[in-house]
Amino acid sequence: MASTSQNSVFEASPAAQPAGDMDKKSPDSPTVYAPDDSTSSVRRGSIEQPYRTYKIRWFGLVVLTLLNIMVSWSWLTFAPVTSSTAKFYKVDETMVNWLSSIFVFANFAMTLVTIKLLDWGLRPTLISGSALLLIGNWIRYAGSYSSNGNKVSVVAVAQALLGMSQSLVLSAPTRFSEIWFTSKGRVTATAVMSLANPTGAAIGSIVVPLWTNEPSDISSVVLYVAIISSAVAIPGFLIPPAPPTPPSAIHDTERPKLLPSLRILIRSLECYLIIIPFWVYTGLFVATTSLINQIVTPYGFSDTEAGIGGGLLIVLGLIFSAITAPIIDRTKKFVFVIKCGVVVGGLCYLALVWVPSTEEIGALYAVLCCIGISSLAIVPVVLEVLTEFSYPAGAEITSTTAWAGGQLLGGCFIILGNGIKAAESADPPRNMKDFAVFQAVLAMAMIPLPLMLGLFGRSDQVALKLTSVASHNLDYVNGETGVSINSLSRTRDFNVPRSDEESRRHYCFGTTQNQFYVTDFLQSNLDILTGHSTCWLNRGIAGLRTELERNLTSTRRSDMQVPKCPINITSSGNTYLIDFPRNSYHVNTLSKSMLIILTSIHMAAMTLAFFIVYPIILIFSTLIALGELIERPLFKARIEKWQKILFCVLFLPLLAIGILCGLTGMGSSDHFRTEHGIIGLVTAVLATLAVGVYLIENNLRPKITINRRWRRVHMMVNYTDIFICQAVLMLSGFALPDGIDDFQVMSLCGTRHISTSLSFSVGMMVAFVWNSAMAAMTLQWWLVRRASEDKPPGKMWLLVSRVFRRNTNTCEDDE
Repeated sequence: MASTSQNSVFEASPAAQPAGDMDKKSPDSPTVYAPDDSTSSVRRGSIEQPYRTYKIRWFGLVVLTLLNIMVSWSWLTFAPVTSSTAKFYKVDETMVNWLSSIFVFANFAMTLVTIKLLDWGLRPTLISGSALLLIGNWIRYAGSYSSNGNKVSVVAVAQALLGMSQSLVLSAPTRFSEIWFTSKGRVTATAVMSLANPTGAAIGSIVVPLWTNEPSDISSVVLYVAIISSAVAIPGFLIPPAPPTPPSAIHDTERPKLLPSLRILIRSLECYLIIIPFWVYTGLFVATTSLINQIVTPYGFSDTEAGIGGGLLIVLGLIFSAITAPIIDRTKKFVFVIKCGVVVGGLCYLALVWVPSTEEIGALYAVLCCIGISSLAIVPVVLEVLTEFSYPAGAEITSTTAWAGGQLLGGCFIILGNGIKAAESADPPRNMKDFAVFQAVLAMAMIPLPLMLGLFGRSDQVALKLTSVASHNLDYVNGETGVSINSLSRTRDFNVPRSDEESRRHYCFGTTQNQFYVTDFLQSNLDILTGHSTCWLNRGIAGLRTELERNLTSTRRSDMQVPKCPINITSSGNTYLIDFPRNSYHVNTLSKSMLIILTSIHMAAMTLAFFIVYPIILIFSTLIALGELIERPLFKARIEKWQKILFCVLFLPLLAIGILCGLTGMGSSDHFRTEHGIIGLVTAVLATLAVGVYLIENNLRPKITINRRWRRVHMMVNYTDIFICQAVLMLSGFALPDGIDDFQVMSLCGTRHISTSLSFSVGMMVAFVWNSAMAAMTLQWWLVRRASEDKPPGKMWLLVSRVFRRNTNTCEDDE
């Protein structure tokens, strides 16, 4: 996402049109009945099959979402209140943990049955899942209705039934979205339904402790969950089995039966490279959410802080996934997102080995948020990619296999974590550092697997087969012309073989002189065609075509013509595909609307992160150092609290969203090598390095009082932190003009005055905060230096200390 310049090097060549434009035909092109993503049709001989979507699909989506919420809530009815549950059922806490494990193992045991039911149809699967949810909750209440004679064995049987229910309702979303939604909405629909499962876990973790004040309240909690589950399960019997007419061409394709589908999945190397990391990361996520209290409380964190961390682990992941799912759904950058998620997740599990021992709540929350974001963001993507790679195998096989393996490993990891917990004599007692190391090693070992996707000459194996069929209907032949849709999608409107390069060039440009003329015109005029009357980026390519036709007419040569096929132009690292016959264009394989959305989100997120939130965090860091120097712990603790909230809740999510949108907008172009891309990368790396230095500084703080050497080490680390933070601020200042220029060219074409006004407005808005941060950091450096010297403090230091002590005393007295 970079601006074009008049001195850029252009490479004009004919190019095939991106997928999705087959429904737009030039007047002289052959008639092709290809499905789009709304209402279209494909003719097989003389029979026309309509494609459309139905509003009733939203009813099914809502019901299936609620079913996933309730089945997960039913699972975590007892885990958040382990001690109260043990007292109510008169068992030990180990048995309470086994109630959760029984649920997980029953989920795995139901795998083959789930695959077979989904092979029969969606309706028997949902009816069975709703019935098991209904029956399991009421059987569980039958073993919990009174405090006398409670039967934990009955509750265990009910937990097994609920685990079977989860296997059915958790595997159904992929199949449901495939049957009811088009290719443009499948990932989003799958994300909403699949991510409802961790949403239910978050609700259970928060609500159940609020309902449980004493052990006798467990009976009421089980009753409340049973009533809510009944209200959700009953509509599950009413979901229609399939739409009257399919939404796209994939439903007219004959799918293989169960055993052939399994063979397709087993023989696909790419599916192994995705499903194995998904199993491991799902198991690690399940174990981390279940054992988070036992992982962090030995290091001095309270149960409340651990609960908040578990909530952030799920909630931030859900929010990030909700934001990114529609973007990923439109850009189809599935493999790229999986690679990023696995790498970030592995690094976060590695950081979780040491972060609890630092006793820094902000660092712990940051790592847990990143684990949640990296884990939950790839869930719908992995489920969709497995369906794409294993096509024409049924979606029910891939989704059920993926979830079953992850749930099984999650149960095994929970048991393993309890088994390798440290003894009471350890330091600290009953810590789970060995389990954290086990998680880190396993997570890091999974990183190379998805990174190998598309390598070693297997790039054709990562093609989106299902999307291609839905967009082009590769399996059908036009009944009128007898020409296959696949061949037409390759030759488009050229009517010549794609391999015949000379014929194709002649068809596109007419003559070589015309090709050179058009290329020279685009090189000279692409940058200046951003005025209000000829804004081709915002108004299609009408302005560019008008100017080109005017120049071609002025040559008074009959062999000069506008190109008849799409041409590629590379400028400033971005790849433009301009299609004059269809009056459309793409930048880095993205459509105009998606490019504008990504550019806007990228600029807004990065500006807020580095020019508003980050400087405020640095100011708070200065105030923390000041509070420590003037010995005001209450003032210091209050500022630390707000700094951690800003860092975890605002800065990290904004940074992640901005980077993701920027990388998605770049696509496979060379924009990463431009000035803006390099500055942005260096800024992000330095910001990450600053976080590490900050953690080291806080870890050294308790050692300041030991001897003079540790005090000097801490001071040098503090200086390094200040230097890196100032470098981040200055680099982000250099990156802002490039970002404003990108924003103008990519999304505010034809409004240079608005772009200029925007840059001044943003500059005025952030200048005060930015300069305040620089001044505050300079003050911090001076105060630390003055306070660390062995000689007595000077008059200026005493004056500053007296003023701040007076103000802080007043604030603390008021409290």
